[in-house]
Amino acid sequence: MFDYGNGSMASYPWKYQLLLTSNGNLVELLSGQRFDFVTIFPNQNPFLMTVTATTKGNGGHEIYKISENRLENVYESDIKTYDAHEDNKIYESYELVLKIKDFNNDGYNDISFMGKLFLFKDKQKMATGLTAKQ
Repeated sequence: MFDYGNGSMASYPWKYQLLLTSNGNLVELLSGQRFDFVTIFPNQNPFLMTVTATTKGNGGHEIYKISENRLENVYESDIKTYDAHEDNKIYESYELVLKIKDFNNDGYNDISFMGKLFLFKDKQKMATGLTAKQ
């Protein structure tokens, strides 16, 4: 991963993850606010999770399966799971927390995003509980 630290807003968030094969060939170049490996299925390879964001502070999560020298996007949603844009609301710590477990007891792990939403009214912050599940 390399991080410019700062730069023009057109290239925000200034962080890139390069995925290379063992012989040095480029698999993918990803731009994101944050990168992490997450385990979704026990005893299987981890998935690559990225948190994307715009210069205004709106964004979400993407999850990629890494296999055979390629990335497969297995989760990309229109649900905003990252919000640092102080329009009339933001998430606490800006990012909803990703939870992975078998919520519906069907034998397969599910993903869920949970956190707090802060609403702004007349420049005062009011906490509102929020649970977003998908």
